[in-house]
Amino acid sequence: MIVTDGEPDDMRAVMKAIIEASRRVERASELGVTLVQIGNDPLATRFLKALDDDLVRTGARFDLVDTVTLEQVEDVGLTEILLRAIDRQ
Repeated sequence: MIVTDGEPDDMRAVMKAIIEASRRVERASELGVTLVQIGNDPLATRFLKALDDDLVRTGARFDLVDTVTLEQVEDVGLTEILLRAIDRQ
């Protein structure tokens, strides 16, 4: 799980790292990335949404990324978010 308050310095490097990692696993259940966004930076939101929704179209073997907002964490609790991250299918 990664908690972030903004976008990375090198968005392409992040996408490339996740895509390459997806190609090294045999099943989607072997690897998952959950990103928790703190704050409401629109650029960061768009980037995280792209990671969540578009990586397979750009070369990832599996959809490994889930994004969560701080509001969602507050609604269901951090424990539930962590359990969901661990129990990815």
